[in-house]
Amino acid sequence: MTDQTQVSEPRLDQLVERLRSHVTGLKRLPSERRLAETLGENRYMLRRALAVLRDAGDLPALPARERREDVADQRQALLHGTNPVEMWELRLMFEPDLARLASLRASPGEIEQLARIHADTGQTAFDLEADIAFHCLIARASRNSLAYFVVELLTDLTRDDTFRMLLPAFTQETGFDHHQMILDAIRDREPARAEAAMRLHLSAIHRWLTGFPDDSLTQEPPK
Repeated sequence: MTDQTQVSEPRLDQLVERLRSHVTGLKRLPSERRLAETLGENRYMLRRALAVLRDAGDLPALPARERREDVADQRQALLHGTNPVEMWELRLMFEPDLARLASLRASPGEIEQLARIHADTGQTAFDLEADIAFHCLIARASRNSLAYFVVELLTDLTRDDTFRMLLPAFTQETGFDHHQMILDAIRDREPARAEAAMRLHLSAIHRWLTGFPDDSLTQEPPK
């Protein structure tokens, strides 16, 4: 079966080239709204094209003021409209699949970086930034740019002190051991094991938040 990441998408390819021509020579990247209006494209396709150019290092910086305002607006809207239970339900819907894809698509360099992030975290204290970096890198390694964008948005919410207070306290099992299982499965290129390990990890928090154990979410990853 052909990996979908290798399939050419003429519309996306054309947009990437139009976008590259438009931003070449600019010192600052216009806002997404302005770019979408200028190029006559929807923002979903625009973000995909931006991700291609960003990975290639071909993008100028977003104006600092606009970047701060965009991120702040998105963050506040999400914080006021959701809660940890909803977040973990959503993460359980797709992060296990992202771990599966990462085990198939991650580059050796990305796997090494994932291992370094994990090795630098402590077994007895929670490192929020390391946790966010770990999950975001797995999403990036899945080669799904939209999923990566969503994971970045979701994990950023956990930086909010009020939101964070609603989450369970750190344990070595959920904060370190589960990450080790996920890393090992991705490094061994075992998609079913990677998916199950991520599901086990996220479902442990989900069970704590809801108070309802669900055996279908807590099965041990296959050996």
